[in-house]
Amino acid sequence: MNLIKNIAFLVLLAITQLSFGTNYTSTSNGDYDLAIWTLQAPNPIPVGDTVFINHSVTLMAELKVRDVLVINASGTVNGDNKLTNDAVGGAILNYGSIDIDKELHIDGSFFNYNYAKALKMHIDGYVCNLDTMEVAADEKIDLHGGELDCGGTVIACEVKFHDNGGTPSKLTSVNIDTCSLTCPSPPIFVVDPPGEDPTVDSNNTAVCNIVLATGIALPIELSYFDVFSEGDYVKVIWETLSEVENDHFILQRSENGYHWSDLATISGAGFSNEIIKYEHLDFKPLNGLSYYRLKQVDFNGRPDYSESISVSLNFDTEEIIRLFPSPARSILHVRGVNSDDQKISVFDSFGRDLTPQIDQTRTSKNEVSLNISQLHSGILILQVNDQALHFLKQ
Repeated sequence: MNLIKNIAFLVLLAITQLSFGTNYTSTSNGDYDLAIWTLQAPNPIPVGDTVFINHSVTLMAELKVRDVLVINASGTVNGDNKLTNDAVGGAILNYGSIDIDKELHIDGSFFNYNYAKALKMHIDGYVCNLDTMEVAADEKIDLHGGELDCGGTVIACEVKFHDNGGTPSKLTSVNIDTCSLTCPSPPIFVVDPPGEDPTVDSNNTAVCNIVLATGIALPIELSYFDVFSEGDYVKVIWETLSEVENDHFILQRSENGYHWSDLATISGAGFSNEIIKYEHLDFKPLNGLSYYRLKQVDFNGRPDYSESISVSLNFDTEEIIRLFPSPARSILHVRGVNSDDQKISVFDSFGRDLTPQIDQTRTSKNEVSLNISQLHSGILILQVNDQALHFLKQ
């Protein structure tokens, strides 16, 4: 990034010192088309000419840049009109601020060192964003074969990718901040086929400061998933530490751990790097043994599944015994065992008692952990007094 800054600085220095072409410099605040210049600035800015803005300048019509526009630290470009760099060799250098109510369109180069806000942005060329760019919540950044680079922040609900004559779009280094906006629909990356797929440097690209890492970001980081009896209904709770492109959850329930039915759909947060708690109340739980799990679905419809938790609910005694995780490899937790007088036994499908092969440790007032690492794989039966529960040993 420092190299890019130095190159841009040298370009600017050369612009101010070379004698060919015409330089135009603002002398006061006002409209672009009025006499606020050492020489009246042209529109379009032709090849060979440079416009320097040191004041607050309002665009009265679309401004087209075909060579160089420099907005210095004291300068501002605003207004209800479009700002367009419509030449491949043109450049806009923003050290001040841009705040326009129409589109910012870049065919050439745009170096943003401070703040640039527009209704929407269309990028066919190269954008080096070293600070902050922002679009309206109901609009988008449209990468039309262009490149967004240099590690700054882009505040937007949607980034759309589509190629330009076979040239793919690129996200080289950027933080897409959807968390600062209230998005009208779930924030999303949209790839507009047909054409070349976009190139994303996932090691240097982030969403809400969550780095995408190795090309495919984990949709959610699940802190816990748990189930509780609340009298005659069941409470299901879970917590995420982060979410990337998380569209929704589907809570599923099963009688046998193999055939699942959808119980409820819960909207996800989209993108988040904060702790989010979720819950669902099952007012019609199954009597006896049942299983719960989460099906998480991202914006592209790809599913991922949590571990399942088995639950035994006895409506006569309102006692609930829960086993987790399922399947289990070495440790099986048995929750709802409130007394050492409750006998825990494990049997295989032939009725053979495997209890001597396991170590039992009480870990809390109502929980016992079983070391089942010595048991063979398969469906086993855990019995607590007169309640029998099945679990899968891997």
